[in-house]
Amino acid sequence: MTATDVLTCLTNSLEKYNCKDCDFGSDLVIVFNQHVREHHRKRIDEPKKDVEIKSYICHECSFETYSALVWIKHSNTLCFKIEEDFKKVTYGNNARLHLSREDVQWFRCDKCDYKAKHRYRVKHHKLIKHTSDEEALWLQCEQCSYKTKLKYSLRRHMFLHKPNEEANWFYCFNCEYRTRSKGNLRRHMYLKHTTPEAVQWLACDKCQYQCKTKDDLKKHTKLHHSDVAVKIKEDIEWARCDKCDFKAKHSYRVERHKRIKHTSDEEAKWIYCLNCEYRTQRKGNFRRHMLVKHTTPEAVQWFACDKCQYQTKIKYDLYKHSKLHNSDVAMKMRKKIKWLQCDKCDFKARQRCRLRLHEQSKHTPNEEMVWFQCEQCSYKTIRKDKLKCHMNLHKPDEEAEWFYCFNCEHRAKSKQSLNYHMLVKHTAPEDVRRFTCDKCQCKFKTKSHLNRHQKHLHSSKEVQV
Repeated sequence: MTATDVLTCLTNSLEKYNCKDCDFGSDLVIVFNQHVREHHRKRIDEPKKDVEIKSYICHECSFETYSALVWIKHSNTLCFKIEEDFKKVTYGNNARLHLSREDVQWFRCDKCDYKAKHRYRVKHHKLIKHTSDEEALWLQCEQCSYKTKLKYSLRRHMFLHKPNEEANWFYCFNCEYRTRSKGNLRRHMYLKHTTPEAVQWLACDKCQYQCKTKDDLKKHTKLHHSDVAVKIKEDIEWARCDKCDFKAKHSYRVERHKRIKHTSDEEAKWIYCLNCEYRTQRKGNFRRHMLVKHTTPEAVQWFACDKCQYQTKIKYDLYKHSKLHNSDVAMKMRKKIKWLQCDKCDFKARQRCRLRLHEQSKHTPNEEMVWFQCEQCSYKTIRKDKLKCHMNLHKPDEEAEWFYCFNCEHRAKSKQSLNYHMLVKHTAPEDVRRFTCDKCQCKFKTKSHLNRHQKHLHSSKEVQV
């Protein structure tokens, strides 16, 4: 019996993947799964486990594949029976099946240290990195201003202009995310649905910045720790709003500013929360609202500070909080802060919104103020968000939004009351920031207590803010 007869016998014994709903069959599990997804899957969130995948192992070496055809090709032409056969192959795809990384033939750029396994990658590299804009042959999109030096980049870009009905969508099976790019889906799965323990974190060697992808680390290094960062700051072409003094580095930020600040409620595209009256024009704000307000504590991945009792649902909030524990970083942050000064008093703030609130509350006559009145009591305020928090106090216990303490069974209807409880009951005396009266040296845990003390005992109209 010849080797060909054995191979034919083994090939005939392989089982096909047969569809349960029609007469379709294939030796390739990839082709079979594609058939099921296109013709028999009714919902996008159905699991992918259509069949039990069987692997095929080479009898001569440790090669293993899920494709019967690849296994047959390997057995016919690629499997090396003796060491001499192995040494004969030194280039091409056949070598990469068995050779180590050091033995692969690398194609190198003659102008820099770049190298690749494929010749076309080196060509693309030279075209992008070592070809001037005047010498390059630019490929222009017919529907927008996009242009590129690479054909496949233009083809990939053209998919973005297809209507939603004709586009080939890639769906995430863990959430509602979908995209037209397979690379974007892989990035989404890695960033959103990969546990922190399974992620290979990339850290900046000059600061505390961490990220999950090399591209993000390169962008961070380029913008913050290189000579390019200085040039970027000097040569910035600011995009400006044509209706106010707002300016930004990116045009999409100006467009977002116009949409939020200069678009009427009738024309705006609002995203409404189904659980409360909240609405917003930004998807990121809506996701944050759902996580903070309408996600149970058991279903939330809490991020805890390892130096104090601080906990948060947002990872970026923990990153900002951790900077405050580092005295050097905190001092640098305070020095870099561009304080906004009130032109009528000594008050200063970091944020423009806080300066506006100060001017509205301290330097605006009562006749010109816009007051928000509670319908159930005499409470009134100039801030709409304060009125919403106050209205929660009037709700019955079954309908109210409760804020729970993680150290005891205490709960409160306002976040301010919970913060006061945490400060008084669960904060060590040495960690409490004391507010000192400048007239009698009395110390208080909160600004409100200091203000009340000064108002009653020192009859001062000037209250610290």
